Amino acid sequence: MIDYIKAKTKRIDSIICENSDQIYLDSILKNRSKNEFKTTLIYRFAALTIRITEANTYIEGSLHKMYNEVYNRQAQNFDDFTFQKLCEIIKYICDHLKIDAHKLVIQNLEYGLNIPTRLAPAKILSVHTIHYKSRPVSINMDEIAHEAAKYYRWQLTEYWIKLYDKGLHFNRRRNLLRIEKKITKSRALHKIGIRTLNDLLDEKLFPLLLVDLINEWKNICVVDYLQGVSKMTYDQRNLFLIMVNPKTYEAYQNSGKTSRHRKAMQRLNLKFQMLNDRY
Repeated sequence: MIDYIKAKTKRIDSIICENSDQIYLDSILKNRSKNEFKTTLIYRFAALTIRITEANTYIEGSLHKMYNEVYNRQAQNFDDFTFQKLCEIIKYICDHLKIDAHKLVIQNLEYGLNIPTRLAPAKILSVHTIHYKSRPVSINMDEIAHEAAKYYRWQLTEYWIKLYDKGLHFNRRRNLLRIEKKITKSRALHKIGIRTLNDLLDEKLFPLLLVDLINEWKNICVVDYLQGVSKMTYDQRNLFLIMVNPKTYEAYQNSGKTSRHRKAMQRLNLKFQMLNDRY
């Protein structure tokens, strides 16, 4: 469930990385600041990137991939990543960097689920996925990391919602639709009780994240039919066609969003929900 993290702590001694046979120096960056140059050391630690500046240390990457690279010699994150595996890899990271988990402050966190589907996920996204909370798709791509895979992303102030074809992404012969939430602001992390890496070691967190993903899925409008059903009246069908057209939400997003616009969209969404409940 939990995958990508970005965490920050006070500067660790680079000698720890230099003396490790699992960590290697990738590059050295020199940035000019006023009348001096500041150095940033960038290390690779399996699936993680470690940046050591003159004041802080930043660690980011996929904990799921990290586990598989360390224990299975596989650079992938499509299999099950259990709570026990999460605890194991966090301990591995902290032991190698000689740092306590509670001293690593989480800045970004990504978690998600793989959903087996009857239809190809690319079709579900391209044809049947309409909007998220009346917002049109922010990012619409046909590849991920140079691999063919349909990918949708909605970027909000404190988090992103992502939907993509997980099976195609890793060339698996299975229909797997991936839903992910990436929290990008500390305030949103604090709301769910996450401040440091140590908080991820609480097993009670997992059901909360699962419920959050289910609620986010409910906020995504995915329709079975694009033309309505034969039992609909003329007015009902017109409403349906308007509400399953992504252009409707693009126009709303680009409008001034006055009180009148918001109330009008709320009325349309309510009527559309009633229509869906009925048919």
